[in-house]
Amino acid sequence: MKIRINSHFLIISLCAAAAFSFGACTSAAPETKAAAESAAVPETTAAAETAIVTEAKAVETTAAAEASAAETPGKAETSAEADIAPEENLELSFEVKYLLDSNLVLDEEGLLTEEFTSWFSLEEYRPIDVLYLETEDNAFLREGWINRLRWKEGKKKAERAYKKRYTANGDGADCAALLIAQAAEDGFDIASQDLEPEFDWSYSKMTLSFTGEKSGVYADHKKLSDFSTEDAIAFMEEAMPPAEDNWKSARWGTDTLQKARMIGPLRTLRIKGDWEGLEITIEIWPIPTDGTDEVTYITELSFKADDMHSAAETRKRMMEYLDGKGVLLHENSLKTQLVLGME
Repeated sequence: MKIRINSHFLIISLCAAAAFSFGACTSAAPETKAAAESAAVPETTAAAETAIVTEAKAVETTAAAEASAAETPGKAETSAEADIAPEENLELSFEVKYLLDSNLVLDEEGLLTEEFTSWFSLEEYRPIDVLYLETEDNAFLREGWINRLRWKEGKKKAERAYKKRYTANGDGADCAALLIAQAAEDGFDIASQDLEPEFDWSYSKMTLSFTGEKSGVYADHKKLSDFSTEDAIAFMEEAMPPAEDNWKSARWGTDTLQKARMIGPLRTLRIKGDWEGLEITIEIWPIPTDGTDEVTYITELSFKADDMHSAAETRKRMMEYLDGKGVLLHENSLKTQLVLGME
C-alpha cells in the first residue's frame, strides 16, 4: 500500500519520539546531491535540531495561513496535505535488520544449524538469484543508487529494483528526521514520490530508501544466468525511473548504465518464519572473494514494522534475545557493499 506522508508533520513528530533515540546522529556518505553542491546539509545533531526548528516554524506559518483561509469564505487552502490525518503521518514502513555470526548459525554446507532453527518456527528454504549492474568505479553506489535484478525460483518474471539510499550513523528519531530532511533537499518528497520509502534500521545505522520495482520478461530468458551484460543493461534501462536517470544531468543514469558490468548472478537463500508471533525473514548470502575459492557468508535476520514505536520496541526485544544466544554481531549489514567490492 502506498502511504502519503506530510514530511513537515513527520519531522516534528519524530522529534517528539526522542525516547526512542539512542545517541547522536550524523550523516554518512554518500552526500546528498544538494550537499555536494552547497555543503549545506546538517552534519551534527545540533545542526539537525536547528533544521527541525526551521521546519517547525514553517509548519506554524502554514497552520496560521490555513486558519486564516478557513475564516475567509472562498479562499483556497494553502497546504496540499491539509486533509491528511495525524495517524497517517506516522505510518512508516520500517525493516529492522540484524547481522548474525555465520560461523555459529550455519553448518558446513552453508545452511542453518539445527540448534538455531530450534529457536524459531521456520519454513522451507527459498532460492533467490540476485544480479547487480555497477561500473568499475561504483559510480551508482557512490551516488547512493543501486540497480538490481532478482529472480525468485518458480517465478516467470524477473524483478528490477532501482533504489536510492540515504544513510546516517546512529539510530532513532533524530536520525529519521535528519534523513527525511536530506532526501527533501534532493527533491524526494515522501508525500508524493513514485518510489516507495522505507527505513532500514540496523545495529548502529539507519537508512532511508526510495525504491522503484518493476517485474518483467526479457526475450525468452528463464533465469538470470541467461542474461548477457548487454541484455541486463537493456532490461534495466527500460524501466529506470526519471529520478535516477536525471540524477546529475539529463540521462546520467542510462548513460552510466552503458558502462556497467554485471555482478552475479548470486544464489541466495531466504527463509520465512515466526518468533513469538512476529514474522521474520532470514537471508543467507554466499559472497565469493575475487580471485580465490573462498566464500564469505552473510546471514541476516529481519522483520518489518508499520511505525517507529513498534519497530523500536521489537528491535530491542529481538536484539536482547539474539545477544543472549551469543549469535548477534554488533555490526551493520554490508551485503551490497561486499558484493560490489566496496566494504
